[in-house]
Amino acid sequence: MEYISAILGHVVPIISEASKSQFGLMSLIALIALAIVLLFLYLTARTRPVLSFILALVAILLMFGG
Repeated sequence: MEYISAILGHVVPIISEASKSQFGLMSLIALIALAIVLLFLYLTARTRPVLSFILALVAILLMFGG
């Protein structure tokens, strides 16, 4: 239960900050959708090395650009 409250403590301010502008909210929704699609492809596809590279690239871009 402590883990969930710690995660929500980080996620809720990000969502509330993103919801202040329409562009921020749309980009947040797009990132969540992209993460779900990539995770689904990673779990079902046979080309896991390529998808691993894409996931790593997205994570690096989010760290430095987000």
